[in-house]
Amino acid sequence: FDMVILEPPQTLLKLLRDALPAEATSGNGSASDFGDDSDEILAYVATLAASLADSQNFNSNEWVANLGPYLSVLPSQSTPEAIEDTIDKFCSAAVTALAQNDDSSDEEDEFGGEELMNLRFSLAYGGKILLHQTKLRLR
Repeated sequence: FDMVILEPPQTLLKLLRDALPAEATSGNGSASDFGDDSDEILAYVATLAASLADSQNFNSNEWVANLGPYLSVLPSQSTPEAIEDTIDKFCSAAVTALAQNDDSSDEEDEFGGEELMNLRFSLAYGGKILLHQTKLRLR
């Protein structure tokens, strides 16, 4: 039976499908040639990639270590080199796409100086969320 708990991030899912080799996707852009479970696999990999991106982890080796085992079940990703190439393309495309969506780039040059910290955090007290995905930049 089909059970979807979370909707995968559509932007990252599209970037993942674009990073797959051309022969891996059919004419309609889906990976249906891989079997029935390929769409769920790609959705799960996109969700894992979103978690890595949310933690500002864009280290390609960690993406390969975390996403590679799931992509290895796809026929076009049968060799470690193919997996690494696909994930490298996917990671660099995700960095580019997420950098364009970053709302703080207009404040970048306003203060100058060395950047000491650049992170996003959430703060909760008891059962209440006080700050959610708040950006903190220290210079």
